[in-house]
Amino acid sequence: MSGHWLARATAQLEAAGVASPRVDAELLAEHSTGVARAGLAGVEDPGDRYWRLVERRARREPLQH
Repeated sequence: MSGHWLARATAQLEAAGVASPRVDAELLAEHSTGVARAGLAGVEDPGDRYWRLVERRARREPLQH
């Protein structure tokens, strides 16, 4: 199911207290997949790199790092 991974990442970041979990999840996906935010709905699996970035952000590492 396309987009399910984005909801999962958003929930993970929200639980970690990230101020803008959905936007951060989208920006991390854009960075790791090379797909613009507008096209993320077509991404089936963002890959391991994405989940490593989500974990780092959940530990409150600044998005810019």
